[in-house]
Amino acid sequence: MLFTLIPPTRTTVTPQVTRYRVYLPSLPRAVRGFTILQISDLHSQRFGPDGRALLQLVGELSFDLAALTGDLVNGESWEYYDLPALELAEALVGRAPVYFVTGNHEWSSPDGELLPPRLAERGVRVLRNAAELLPVRLPLNDDGAEVRLGIIGMDDITYFDENPACFSAALERALAEVASAEVRILLSHRPELFAVYRRHQIDLALSGHAHGGQIRLPRIGGLFAPGQGLLPPFDAGAFVEDDCCMIVSRGLGRSAFPWRINNPPEIALIELSDEHPGGAQANHADAPAGATATHTDATQAGEGSTRAQTSAAQTAARAQATLVSAQGGGRDAV
Repeated sequence: MLFTLIPPTRTTVTPQVTRYRVYLPSLPRAVRGFTILQISDLHSQRFGPDGRALLQLVGELSFDLAALTGDLVNGESWEYYDLPALELAEALVGRAPVYFVTGNHEWSSPDGELLPPRLAERGVRVLRNAAELLPVRLPLNDDGAEVRLGIIGMDDITYFDENPACFSAALERALAEVASAEVRILLSHRPELFAVYRRHQIDLALSGHAHGGQIRLPRIGGLFAPGQGLLPPFDAGAFVEDDCCMIVSRGLGRSAFPWRINNPPEIALIELSDEHPGGAQANHADAPAGATATHTDATQAGEGSTRAQTSAAQTAARAQATLVSAQGGGRDAV
């Protein structure tokens, strides 16, 4: 078929690994340290001279769950090509449970409907407005307790004709499938639906779509994101309000706009914690009130924007997100 013959889009820039520690008030001690690898917005991109740099990178990381949060293929600006997504799936499956949800590009491509079954054939758990309980027992915590994580996966809002009310109703139905879960983790492509996620009392939402604003300006953040326009409020990083935390990945690839500037491609490692970071105030210029963003060895990735500051005063009982580090990744235009 045509998609197997078209050469992939390549880049020599190495993805950055951004690490977060997220305190969730509802997290049982038995799953302290549970780590999620989030990969978003691949857009048929391959990394390195032989196209395997991303696969080698994820092979060096330790994680308990992998979340693929949409737009693994590109449906608009060049031909559909799913080999990079399938290679990635094969590199992840067998190491931990792998979940996938659609992004808008899976819907805009005439061949996008081919991807979910091909991922499922490789062992990826494709969630389409559905949820499942994931029993977890981390041996390092060795108290014998098993915790049920609710993993909820929503189709991109394109599937709902861009209707937030329909999306919200489908999310409510999906949540009913995991009513007994101790922690609810949502995979949903669009960060601009944060208010919907909060209203449904999601503990942790993982999103992408914004590409970090594509062009990042010092002390300002992303310049533009689809669905949010200029100076998008949810461009990249951690956003916290009340008991809901949302991590927005800058993603890996490109779509209609061909460059990423001051915006290295990114994958995220998100560690869950039952230990509150001490209520420290955010000390990074781009971090939202209520999130503790502690820089260690990076200067321009993974931060939330001051344009999305929460209005509620944060207390020790509420979720917190700490940026631990952002390592590697090119800084030139991609």
